[in-house]
Amino acid sequence: MELATTSYGVAAREVLARQIATAKDGDPFLPVAVVVPSNAAGVAVRRELGRTVVSGGRCGVINVDFLTLSQLANKLGGSVALHRRHATSTVVAAAVRAALAENPGVFAPVRDHPATERTLVAACGELHDLDAAGLGRLAATSQRAADVVAIFRQVKRQLAVDWYHESDVIDAAVGAVDDGTANLGGLSHLLIYLPQSISAPYARLLSRLDQQIYVGVIAGSTGLRSADIAVADSLRRLGLVADSLPVRSPPHADHLHSASDPDEEVRSVVRMVVEAMRQGVTLDAMAILYPVADPYARLLHEQLSAAGIPVNGQAPQKLAESVAGRTLLGLLRLPDFSYRRSEVLGVITSAPVRNDGMIAPAAAWERVSRAAGVVLGADSWASRLERYASDRRADAEQERAGGPGLEDPP
Repeated sequence: MELATTSYGVAAREVLARQIATAKDGDPFLPVAVVVPSNAAGVAVRRELGRTVVSGGRCGVINVDFLTLSQLANKLGGSVALHRRHATSTVVAAAVRAALAENPGVFAPVRDHPATERTLVAACGELHDLDAAGLGRLAATSQRAADVVAIFRQVKRQLAVDWYHESDVIDAAVGAVDDGTANLGGLSHLLIYLPQSISAPYARLLSRLDQQIYVGVIAGSTGLRSADIAVADSLRRLGLVADSLPVRSPPHADHLHSASDPDEEVRSVVRMVVEAMRQGVTLDAMAILYPVADPYARLLHEQLSAAGIPVNGQAPQKLAESVAGRTLLGLLRLPDFSYRRSEVLGVITSAPVRNDGMIAPAAAWERVSRAAGVVLGADSWASRLERYASDRRADAEQERAGGPGLEDPP
């Protein structure tokens, strides 16, 4: 297993692009798998790689599979999930409650407390990383640890028949790799891109894969030991030398600016951003941090927008606070209220709804629906309005014929 260290951002993507190009070795259709920290990271990396240039050309992403560690394990040993369902935290919590009711041990005085349940559910998730020998050593340390291990084992027995845990999928994937039945699909290169926290079971799976195919690790580093602890621990689990991560001195402020109020603070920051841009600093290399959202988030968005500077960050206004957002949420809630007339008309009057290119006459719609006797129910709208329209047409025919029409509803 080979390790390459890099800083985060553009430098990391360039390293990944070069390694993909090296793995393909001139064959763009050669399969390569890239393990990413999350699905969102996979989408972002795929898009950026399509724009990355290496060796005089763009880095192709044909037949490059981006997947998480969980997806990799499911791909290699996914048959473990057949006829069983994934044990979510809610399912585990129910099993923990049953175990506490049967044999609470030292937790008897607090077995009904919600915090006890939450803590034991979290402990069960962590204990899945240990094998039988590790659980035995942990249980021998204290009575409380022994009771936690006993509850974990009981929960595992209760769920084993109908439910599976992520560790079961990993064990199945390791077994499939060891006996040669893993679904590799012709894969010969696996790249671990910017790993964050790799548990012991996943490290075991990657180590087994390393015995059959090429596995490379591209580890990102901030240069600060405190920030890179999780990455260093993951590298050690993979049997790699974590000391190869570069170390830099902690960053510190080199300029202090005093302002009279938040508005002046924000204007000063925007001027600094503009000056940095003139000196060649790209926007993706700058960040603006503020202590509290109110009022800095709104002021920053307003001032940066006025300066024509694009922003990547959380908007100060929620979608539900906009007219379009309130209207959309109102529309989505209509089925919950059985299309009650007041709710439907509330949506129509809360925003400029268009009908055939014209603003919907909300006041006229309110009078007609009230006269038709609409109360609630999607069927009620259709049937009562059709009957009302039919009655009004009959009235019109009677008036044209000179006879009495139907009496208008109250």
